[in-house]
Amino acid sequence: MRSTTPEVRRLIVKARKMGWKTKEITEIFDVSRGTVWRWTKRAHHRGRESYKNKSKRPHTIHRKITWEVENAIIVLRDSFNWGTQRIRVISSGNSFRDYLETPHVERTKHQYCSHETP
Repeated sequence: MRSTTPEVRRLIVKARKMGWKTKEITEIFDVSRGTVWRWTKRAHHRGRESYKNKSKRPHTIHRKITWEVENAIIVLRDSFNWGTQRIRVISSGNSFRDYLETPHVERTKHQYCSHETP
C-alpha cells in the first residue's frame, strides 16, 4: 500500500460515485478498504480542502499542573536551591499550598516574580 495524493483521492471518490465496488477500487489504486471509505466520507464536504490531510496535532494540550504551581516550584528551586526530591516531598502533602503562603516563601515569590520580564 502506498500514500495517496489529493488527485488519487479525487479519482477514488469519483470511481465510488460512478458505482464501482470498493474491492475494485482497492485493487486498482492499491489502497485499503478503509482508505476508500475514509475519502468517500470526507468528500461529502465540497471543495479541495476535503482531499487534504488532516492535522495530527491534538486540538488541546492539557497541562498537568497549573501555572501557579509551576511558578512556585521554580521559586523553590531557584531561590532555596532545592532539588526534585525536596520539592516532591513538600508538594505531595496537603500542606503544599499552606507552605507556599508562609511569609518567607511569599516574600521570595514576590521578589522572584518582580524581576521577570513579560
